Order: sequence, then C-alpha cells, then structure tokens
Amino acid sequence: MSISAISLIDCASLKKKLNNEIIKLLITKQEKWENSLRLLEAVSPLNTIKRGYAIVLNKDKKIIKRTSDIKINDRIFTMLGDGGVFSNIEEIQINQKNNAK
Repeated sequence: MSISAISLIDCASLKKKLNNEIIKLLITKQEKWENSLRLLEAVSPLNTIKRGYAIVLNKDKKIIKRTSDIKINDRIFTMLGDGGVFSNIEEIQINQKNNAK
C-alpha cells in the first residue's frame, strides 16, 4: 500500500469519527434544549392557569401576590383558563397566620 492510500484511509476514518462526534454533540444539544423547554412549560403562567389556578392582576397589569398589594375599591383582573373577569375590591380578609411572618 502506498503512502497516499494510507493517507486516504486515515482521512476517511477521521471523517467518520468527526461525523459521529458531531451527531453525538447535536443529540446532546437537542436533549438539553428539550429539557429547557419542558422546564419553561412547567413554570409558564399560562400552563398554571390551565391546571385550574388563576392569576390576579392590578390595574397596572402587575401580579397581585398578597393582600397588601391591593386596597378597597381597587379594580382587579383575574385570568382564568377560558378568559378572565374584572372585579372591584369590596373587602379584604387577612389570614392572621400568614400575616404574623
């Protein structure tokens, strides 16, 4: 076998190894991307609503997290799975157990 034939065999072998490594890398990247997508879907506010929860927003479209974020006569919007409702706050009930923190 000549030197050029050996070089061609080595080149073909290296090309095959390189292609295999590229495929492995692409598979790994795709798996990481799919895992990231699943994580984003799990924490998505829209998916939270689909699971039966609601998201409540104030007039500035900021999420209301606690009773101290609102006051009597405030207008709020509650996002539900199939739409939403506007409400006016008439009364605020504070959970004394959580308020003591």
